[in-house]
Amino acid sequence: MQYLQLYSSKSEETESKLNQKINQIENNLTSLKEEIERGKESNLSLFVSSQIYEDFISDMDLKEKNMNEAIDKFKTEQIEKIKTLETSLSNLLTFRTNSEKNINALKEDIVSLDKKALYASTFNNYKRSHRSEFLTKVQTEEKQIKDELIKFIEEKIKSITKSESPKFTVEEKVKV
Repeated sequence: MQYLQLYSSKSEETESKLNQKINQIENNLTSLKEEIERGKESNLSLFVSSQIYEDFISDMDLKEKNMNEAIDKFKTEQIEKIKTLETSLSNLLTFRTNSEKNINALKEDIVSLDKKALYASTFNNYKRSHRSEFLTKVQTEEKQIKDELIKFIEEKIKSITKSESPKFTVEEKVKV
């Protein structure tokens, strides 16, 4: 009996230990289930966070692409504007050079015209101051030429007719 008692006490002890172990395992299982649930929630939260992060990265990539396209377009526009400005500047420089040449040519023309005006003025002044002297000289030369012409004609007439010339003179005939 003692043996039975001993066996029964050991059996109760073992059973108690087993029950404790079972309770401990059940507690551990419950705790593990709770941790698994928390892990699932955490994983779900991480998954949602990773989706949000991926969406954010995708949005940022799209925004960066759009920004790069806008920058490239802006650069192209600025390059075109710079080329246009360079062409305009070149045209202005050419215009300026041509204008300077034209101005210099006009200055030379003005100097030439001033000289011509001075010569004309000097000639007009000379003509005014020596007019009567000039006319007298011309008239004298004209009279001298007329006289020589009359003399020449009279001599020709004399040589043709070989006679005495009539009483009228060639001067009377030549008068116009």
